[in-house]
Amino acid sequence: MNTDTNTAVNLALKKLKGIKPKGVKQKNNSYLENLIDIGNEFCTAAKEITQLFRWGTNKLQMAEYKNLFNKLIFGQKFDESTLHDWILSTYQNLNKDESLEPGIFSGLLLTELTKRKHEDNKLSVFYFNGDNKKLDNLFYFVEQIDVLVLKDLKGSDVGYYAGSGKSGNLGLVAGINISGGGIFSHLQFKDSDCKGLLAFNVSGHSLTNIDTGVGFKGVVPFTPASRFVFLPKRYNMAQCVFYLSLGGLGVSESELNQMSAEEVLSKYSLSRLEEKTWKQKKGALMFDLLRSLSKENTNADHTLNQIVNIAQETYRVGINYEY
Repeated sequence: MNTDTNTAVNLALKKLKGIKPKGVKQKNNSYLENLIDIGNEFCTAAKEITQLFRWGTNKLQMAEYKNLFNKLIFGQKFDESTLHDWILSTYQNLNKDESLEPGIFSGLLLTELTKRKHEDNKLSVFYFNGDNKKLDNLFYFVEQIDVLVLKDLKGSDVGYYAGSGKSGNLGLVAGINISGGGIFSHLQFKDSDCKGLLAFNVSGHSLTNIDTGVGFKGVVPFTPASRFVFLPKRYNMAQCVFYLSLGGLGVSESELNQMSAEEVLSKYSLSRLEEKTWKQKKGALMFDLLRSLSKENTNADHTLNQIVNIAQETYRVGINYEY
């Protein structure tokens, strides 16, 4: 940046640093109302930061978003239900550009929720059913979460650059029935010590540029629907990625629903290492659980509890925390 631009940036950042913590609202204001107010103030101020760094997101820019967020969220109470309701009340009729700041705010909220859970010795689990709403940039740059399961939503750059930052730490991340571009792309698998990335019916130019620390960089572009991606943490990451292109089996949807995970797997030629990984990381059970969650009439709570149990017992996610 030139001198004039630097001066403008510094002046604007000083202005933003003048924002004071919100403090505790009156008792007749609900947690959700507080969070909506804070979110609106964050997004208004964050737009200035976005404009200052309009040539692309960088570390300084994210630091400014975090500084702003920390001032506004200080002393405020919220939980999983509040976050869920805030998302549904905020992402209304927003286009891709308009959703950037709310998306960043959602990622910061989920990270903050995780930190607070850990302070109470609790596992941080977040399950979100988007009811097929368009939610661009949801959980953009989220840094920390133990178990994240997103289902039935549309949008670009959902979970984009998840696990980034010095404090990046991801456990088990899963997406079900998501359409759009950039879903979980640039996920910092290696640096965040991610224990597993799973996808069922995630379509579009998604799951790309995943940094596993080896040659593998993500799923091939324009992933077709009905594909199952199974990426557990392994020493040799490049040979342990599973692509089950379910749409190419030549069977009807009803027939596929009657097939066990092992019957589906038998349709593919796997290496001995892939078979070993599949068994060690309970790939068949995870496939069945995600397939079950993809259906409308599923008991989500029961299925989610099974996923969390596997995350802790098999993937060693948050083993020191209570669920």
